[in-house]
Formats: sequence, C-alpha cells, structure tokens
Amino acid sequence: MNCFTTKAPSIIESIFLPESVQISFSAVGDLMVHSTQLNANFDKVTKKYNFHQSFEFVEPILQNADINFANLETTLTNDPKEYSGYPEFGSPNEYAYAIKDSHFNILSTANNHSVDKGAKGINNTIETLNKLGISHLGTYLDKEDYQKRRDFILNIEGYKIFIYNYTYGTNGLSVPEPNIVRIIEEELITEDLLRAREMGADCIIVSYHYGGEYLREPDKNQKFWVDIAVQNGADIVLGGHPHVLQKFEQKSITDKFGDNKSRLIIYSMGNFLSGQRYPHTDGGAIFQWNLNMEKQDIYSNKKTLNSIENLRYVPTWVYPNIKGKGNKFAILPATKYFDRSLKEKSSALHPMEVDTRSKRVMKYFLKNTIELLGDSLVDF
Repeated sequence: MNCFTTKAPSIIESIFLPESVQISFSAVGDLMVHSTQLNANFDKVTKKYNFHQSFEFVEPILQNADINFANLETTLTNDPKEYSGYPEFGSPNEYAYAIKDSHFNILSTANNHSVDKGAKGINNTIETLNKLGISHLGTYLDKEDYQKRRDFILNIEGYKIFIYNYTYGTNGLSVPEPNIVRIIEEELITEDLLRAREMGADCIIVSYHYGGEYLREPDKNQKFWVDIAVQNGADIVLGGHPHVLQKFEQKSITDKFGDNKSRLIIYSMGNFLSGQRYPHTDGGAIFQWNLNMEKQDIYSNKKTLNSIENLRYVPTWVYPNIKGKGNKFAILPATKYFDRSLKEKSSALHPMEVDTRSKRVMKYFLKNTIELLGDSLVDF
C-alpha cells in the first residue's frame, strides 16, 4: 500500500495517470489501554488477552473505507511483566491483532507515551506492526529505518499522498539510542513538507500529537502548529492528545507557495478507545471523508487538484466493563441508540443491550458532541 520514492513524477508518468481517483478515508483518535481494559480483556482460564470485542460494533463501519487511520497511544511490549496502564503504557501484542482485524491500516506511533517502555516498547511495536502488515509512522528503530521510512507515501494508481506524524514530546523521557521519535519542530516540519512537494505530492497529511489535555477548544499552541503545517502545504491536519473532541473545519487557505485550496483541520479527534470515564473523554468519533484527486495540466507544477467531499462523523461512545461482566469496553456508534434530536431509537437497532444509567451518560456525550461538531453526523 505504501511506496517510497525519491523523485518527482516525469511528464510520461503524469500522462498515464488516471483522470481522477477517489479514496475514502476514516480517521479516529487515540487507541489506549488502561489497566481497567487490561483486566477486562484478560481471560483467567486461557491466560490470554482478547480485545476484539471492543471493536465489534464499529468494525462494519470501518470496513467500508479504503484508509482507516488512528493514533496508537500505547506501546506493545509482548512481556507480561511490562503490561500496565497509566502513567506508563505497555500492552500485549493481542491489542494490535484486534486493531488489524478491525480494518485499521495506518497508525501513528509518535506521541507522549512512545517511550514509556523504553527501547523494548518502541522496537516491539514496530516489529509487531510490520509482521501484521499495518502501516505506521512516527517512531523508528534507528537512523537506517528512519531514512527508509522518512517519507510515508501512499501511492494510489500513481497519485501520491504523503503523511507525517509528530509529537510535542515524550513525557520527559529520553528517547533511547538508536531509536528515533519524530518531534514537533518547525525546521523539521518545513523540511519534510518541502520534500513532499518536491517529490510530487498530490496531497499532504500531517498528524500532530499536541495541545492541552481535556481542553474542548484548541489552544494557541495547536493553532500555531496547524498554521505551520498549512502554510507549508498540508492539505489535512489530524490532531490528538487532548483526549476530548475538538472542532473541525474545512476552509480555503492560501499557503506560502501561493496555492489556495480547501484544507481540512480536525484539531482533536478525542479518545476512540480508552478506560477514561471523565466527561467528554469517554467517547470520540469516526471522521469520514472522500479525497478526490484529479489530473490537471501535466506541463505545470500543478499536476493535480485535490478536493475533500462528503465530510461527516460517526459519534462513538465506550461502554465500560460494568462490574467486570458482559462487554470488554465496547465502542458503540451512539446514533444507533439516539437520533440527532436525542430521541432514543428502537432497541432493535441497538448493537448491544445497555443499562439505563449508561444510556443517560451516552446521551449526554452525544448531546455535547453534536453541539461541538455540528449536524454533519451519520444518523443510522
């Protein structure tokens, strides 16, 4: 799926591009594993972990997209002695198995918890994702791995989508040598996005791990780094780290190269799966859109025109493991329980039975999400 190249396309290559392509995208926020999740998803009889049930009710939604993107905010250690939740996350490889089977095919791994389990966590995460065939970006084994994967490129019938992932830091933990974690730095971002432009990028996506936790409005820091990305040519910015949803916007912006086009900015995609239960942290959303890329004048620098269409979102709420029975922190599409007016739907439409108290909490989350993100939600 991803292809690496070091040169811009020739005129001959441009001639044989299809007239246009359309790619369906889904993007979600943080995939976390707190200690409550570890306990709930451990089978005391088999002594094994299984996280598939968490994704069971959103898997049918994700399977329809060409690209499913998420932030993996834990490390895979494959060592039971290292399994732990907050503050230093370490998870079994089985978590990645469930992620893979839920149709996620691109994960960002640069975040403030990338170094929680040292070199073991970084290396095993990379190696496990490689074995599973899940594309990933943001952390690297060493300089050789970094040079090989520095530019993450999706080559779709000759059209190139570049994706970069950066984090504000690693909670004060030093990155063990020779590992590399991509840090938010203006010089690096400018250099990366210029490289992408020179290599014939048809679309550039930047994934940031940034901002203040639990803030429902983007702060000055987030806005600053979004502007840096957009001014250097980013078409789409995907944000994470606040652990709550923040606004998204699609608007025309002229970058420093003089290109004026519509950009998509999602400041924070919130938690997609976690053990957090504070207000607004107990859910997130699946953001969906179609990316269209159309061949333009092959003799100019503007080889393609890209556009983002049918932008929408699916509000999702995590049903906790009530008294250790039943579900295993299941992600539920909230609009299968309530319509956009917050009226409860027929129980026949509910993916699973939910107790009365949990319905009230889900309804509160949905109400606040609609007020924040607007009316472009998917109402099943």
